[in-house]
Amino acid sequence: MIVDNNLKNLLEQIKVNPSLDKTYTIQSTNLKDLSNHFSKKYVDELISRKVIKGYSDNTFRPDNAITRAEYLSILMKALNISVDSSLVKSSYSDIES
Repeated sequence: MIVDNNLKNLLEQIKVNPSLDKTYTIQSTNLKDLSNHFSKKYVDELISRKVIKGYSDNTFRPDNAITRAEYLSILMKALNISVDSSLVKSSYSDIES
């Protein structure tokens, strides 16, 4: 599945960069729709690293597609990249600038 491979690649990228390898404890999440999902261990690690989070209704929706903006947000948080938002202007019609 694409989501699983993307999460695996993202975790590998995080582990490659030692400056991003801060001390943290992986905590199991109690998200309603994740308990028996194959990606749970990857999601738990990314949530523990504060790279991703669940929705306010206590779900993660692991089988939903993500937008370009969500993917970029995950990548930037995982790699600890920040951007001055006043310098960002989107040329995509589906993303507010």
